[in-house]
This record gives sequence, C-alpha cells and structure tokens, in this order.
Amino acid sequence: MNETAALVAALNTSWFATGLSERAQTRLAELGRRFTAEPGTELFREGETSDTFGILVHGRVALRTLVPEDDPSIRAEMTEIAPGIRGYLVRPAAEGTYPAVLVIHENRGLNPHIKDVTRRMAKEGFIAFGGDYLTAKGGTPDDADKARDMIGELKAEEPVAFSQAAVAALAKLPGSNGKVGAIGFCWGGGQVNALAVADAGLAAGVAYYGRQAATA
Repeated sequence: MNETAALVAALNTSWFATGLSERAQTRLAELGRRFTAEPGTELFREGETSDTFGILVHGRVALRTLVPEDDPSIRAEMTEIAPGIRGYLVRPAAEGTYPAVLVIHENRGLNPHIKDVTRRMAKEGFIAFGGDYLTAKGGTPDDADKARDMIGELKAEEPVAFSQAAVAALAKLPGSNGKVGAIGFCWGGGQVNALAVADAGLAAGVAYYGRQAATA
C-alpha cells in the first residue's frame, strides 16, 4: 500500500471520519474499494482531485475549535449590523477602539469553523464579523451540500454588495476605529478579491486562494 492509500485508509477508519457527511463517507468508501480492487493505481482519476478534497475538507467543518464561544476575552453574538447584513459579530471584551475585519466564508456558508475563525480574529484585537452571505435566502442551512447549492444560485453582484454594505457598517460600529479589512477562504477568497476591486475604502484584504477579480 502506498502513502496515499494509507492516508485514505486512515481517514476512513480514524476519528477524522467521525461526523463526515453521508456523501463524504460514501466517497471515502469508494476510494477504499478502488485501492483494494485496483492496487497500484492512482488515487484520483482525471478531474476528481479537487472535488474529492472538497468533500473531505468540507465534510468535517469543525475538526478542532481553537477559541470556544465562552472565551472570557471576547463577546460574540449573531446579529444584523445593517439591513439585510446578518452574521456573527465578535468583539474583544476589553473596552477600547479596534480595527474591524470582515470574515468571508467558503461556499458552505457560515458554519462552525468560520465562526471559530471569526473568534480567533477577535482574540487578536479586531472587531470581527463573519457575514452570512445566504442571509437573503434564509441563512446558512445545517446541510453543507445545500449551502453550496444556494451559494451557486447567487448572482455575481449580490455577494459584492453584501461585502460593501458590511464594510460600511463595520467602519461605523461603536468601538471601531473606522479601518476595515477582509479575509476570505476559497469562495470567500474570491469575494475578498472582488471587494478589493469594488471598494477603494477597504484598508486590507487577505485571500486564502480564490478566483481573481477582473480589474476595475
């Protein structure tokens, strides 16, 4: 068994597999059968790699919480910071003035992992807002695959408008120093790029992989 096959076997039988979606478990089982029936073959056939890793990564969205919700150094709540701009707002508990950051989720919506990322940002001294880009559709559902399908239904201009409204609201929040940055992951990384092109007032943007935006 090669290293990749061993990895798949470990994933399929270890604690990592606990909590995976039914689709992810089915995919892991398929990969395991392939190695049993076709020893020495490549793990992924053409066109499968990104889809499979997407299933594995997103099927388990909260492997480890780094900052618990009840951490005494932060204050967190689900709230609306502007009309139609709802999400997870986390502030440092200590009084003061802080820069703000918009946290843009992947194409699985505002899930527990992204909420944890938002809390991490607040721990670092930011007013952090994990926006729910599916607010207009009723909010992020518990089903990650359904969330992905809902993200796919958004028109290109809708998330950009949401981001711009969120940035404007964060700049005016009590305790904000008016400087707002954005950080995003995968689909969210692409949205950071789009926001940077659309909004000259964005103080900083960090895109963890994502589609490049057309220049203005």
